[in-house]
Amino acid sequence: MKDLDFIKDKELRSTLENSIEYMYALFEQSKDGEKNLLYKEETYRVIILYVISTIEAILLYFYKERKEN
Repeated sequence: MKDLDFIKDKELRSTLENSIEYMYALFEQSKDGEKNLLYKEETYRVIILYVISTIEAILLYFYKERKEN
């Protein structure tokens, strides 16, 4: 994923890429019309938690980079 190339820490970048791919897979799976409303709501809740965690990781990365420079 080229969008995260600014992250120099390869392990962090890989983890973030995997998390983003997982969020996308969950979102696509939630579109299934066969799933009930509770399943969809819980899936959206998990996606939101992943988004927040991703943002937190990127902000902490920026904080660490700025502190070192």
